[in-house]
Amino acid sequence: MTEGRSIKNKQQLWIALSELYLDTELQPDFFAELAKRIYESPFSYKEVREIDKKEVFPVLYQNVLSVAGVWDGFDEEWLITSIVKKNAKRNFLSQGYHGFLYSRMQHIFKEEWKQIEIYLHKLRCEE
Repeated sequence: MTEGRSIKNKQQLWIALSELYLDTELQPDFFAELAKRIYESPFSYKEVREIDKKEVFPVLYQNVLSVAGVWDGFDEEWLITSIVKKNAKRNFLSQGYHGFLYSRMQHIFKEEWKQIEIYLHKLRCEE
């Protein structure tokens, strides 16, 4: 992995993306900030979507389904450790399972990703 695409860069994205999974109504400020983090990261938008799908979603999707989910933020140390552990255990079956779940649940995040894209587009136009 190149220096610009270090695990630290991914960890910062994991933390930012985790807010999509909180049991709260997200505000425009959140979308603007997340778009800025994506824009400034060494990862493309497509890569960020894959990071969300394959690394963040498998750890946090259950919070979206919970009646009394976490709403005030995930502990960053727990989040990073959980994602690293889940990635280490990832295999063909778990990838298939989480891929299936993601495809069934992506409608939940559809509007959020549209908002992120709008803010990313604004950032690109400002270049």
